[in-house]
Amino acid sequence: MPEAIQVLLSALVGAAAGAFATAYKSRKELESLYDIELPRRRIDTYAELWKLLEPLADWSPPGPLTYGRIGRLSQALRRWYFGSGGLFLSHKTRAPYFNLQEALTRLSEGRPEGDSTVLDKDSHEVLKALGSRLRTATTDDVATRVDPSLAGRFGSRLLKTSRSPLSIQVDRRWDFERRPPAAAFFTLLGNRSDEVIEIKDLTLDGARAEETRFLLQPGEEREVKAPIKRGGPRPGETPKVTVTLAGGRQVSSRETPDVPLDTPELELFAPSR
Repeated sequence: MPEAIQVLLSALVGAAAGAFATAYKSRKELESLYDIELPRRRIDTYAELWKLLEPLADWSPPGPLTYGRIGRLSQALRRWYFGSGGLFLSHKTRAPYFNLQEALTRLSEGRPEGDSTVLDKDSHEVLKALGSRLRTATTDDVATRVDPSLAGRFGSRLLKTSRSPLSIQVDRRWDFERRPPAAAFFTLLGNRSDEVIEIKDLTLDGARAEETRFLLQPGEEREVKAPIKRGGPRPGETPKVTVTLAGGRQVSSRETPDVPLDTPELELFAPSR
């Protein structure tokens, strides 16, 4: 090969390698800026959301929770969402936001804007729990309640080797697809492993969930619904969730749900309302 061609090829290879290195460095710098800017913008946006959720405070709320107040709260959350908040909600935070918005909207619809009727204790507690779950999801997005990064990485490696690959969380809300709406349990399943998990069956205190056979991808979360059986659970009793995996293995949970279980049926949507 003539020396001139070798020199030309070497120059082309060097130029290509240099261009690749420059592009790679630029991309990494952009990713780094994105990773820094997104949490900062989320913190500013979520701070506004926290202010709006003050009526659902556990301690020293600003006043009684009335139907008029939750209607105004739903409207304020809508303005926040379309103003800027919806742009920054993560995939995990969207579900808690829309669960709360659905409850606020359905409970207040058809009532006058200034309705001063105070919500019953059970409804109030459910809304507070939904608000708490939304706040918790926002803190997870911006990692404001985690240990320093080095300790977190070390601790997460230890935790990953010891914890169950399947997380189970129980919630109770209203099933607005039924007419009239009725109380129902919602079980949030999370795949904390690096492998696909096949779910063959799910029961909650013996009541079979509506969706029982599906695959959970690594890192995926899915919410499934199960009706509340008449006569149970008793007040203060935590329901038992049993998940059957492929191969017959069963995983159960009796973790305390985020909302109280004062009554087996809610009378929130009676025709006499």
